[in-house]
Amino acid sequence: MLTILIGSHHDLDSALSSIISKSSADPERPDTESLTPADLPSLFLGTTLFAESRLIILKNFSENKSTFATLEQYLDQIDQNPDTHIVLLESKLDKRTTLYKKLKPYITEFADFSSKSLPEQLKWLTKSAETQNLTLSRPDLEFLLNWVGADQGKLLSALEKLSLAYGISTTPSRNPSRRITQDGEYLATKPVTTGLRSGDGVDGGEVYVSAQKLIQDIIPSSPEQNVFTIFNLAFTDTPATLQAIDRLALTSEPPQKFFGLISNQAFLLAALVFADRSSDPSIDVARDFAVSPFVLRSLRPLAVQLTPAQARKLLQLFAATDRDLKSTRLDPWLLIKTLLTKLPML
Repeated sequence: MLTILIGSHHDLDSALSSIISKSSADPERPDTESLTPADLPSLFLGTTLFAESRLIILKNFSENKSTFATLEQYLDQIDQNPDTHIVLLESKLDKRTTLYKKLKPYITEFADFSSKSLPEQLKWLTKSAETQNLTLSRPDLEFLLNWVGADQGKLLSALEKLSLAYGISTTPSRNPSRRITQDGEYLATKPVTTGLRSGDGVDGGEVYVSAQKLIQDIIPSSPEQNVFTIFNLAFTDTPATLQAIDRLALTSEPPQKFFGLISNQAFLLAALVFADRSSDPSIDVARDFAVSPFVLRSLRPLAVQLTPAQARKLLQLFAATDRDLKSTRLDPWLLIKTLLTKLPML
């Protein structure tokens, strides 16, 4: 029996609790990072003398690519053994891969909590903000969602930080000054920044701070947001772009993962360029590719500057770099830097 659940830790928690409560077996939680192909026969085909059934929970197993790739060898045995229940918990899972297509016929239960629509995400985020006595405008909610990503656990943590920064108690307050205005300003009950910047203000000795600026100041951005910043920078400021890549290279960020994320930005940008411009293309592209319209609206200033010919060249450059990353032994970060220096010259 094979179950696949996709989403953040917060998303998966209740679904997994339900599975565990319905099972008579004690859950087994192997360390998926250290699993090798040699471990899988005993893991999947082994039996226990102390229980009639087994519940094996594998978290982000797909990130251990070499071992995960051998899973297909055991699908028939897993399918034929009703006493063994395999649960794959994945933060992300590429459904376009050959392996996923081979897994699909064997899946007994599947749930993708990460595929919520933007209205569903904003509705949940609004309710969660209200529990922190925060009233955020829709633009600020979209900004927070784009800045942090769809992981609900991280979003909850971000809302808690905002509440603390504004000195707000979780006890509901009747003070109307403790509400973010439609202009995106929030009355801070205590100093939250070292100084005022454009967009902030002082009224009667009280400090007003832009909600979106505070989000940028105190909440870590998602990898996708970091990539978006670098992608936009590459078109206008090559030295700053190269410095940003050099800083990334000093971290544990895998270059292949970064390239995958920035390739997605290039693809969405090209989609906007090719879209029908008689209406708002970000809406159509967001619907077609199930992405946030906020992300696409952020790419529109770049899209209006590119011709279809330039968009095709952009995709060709990324395809060539992808081939080089897979077929050469050159430093991956060097290949990425070389690619990004070509973007201003499309």
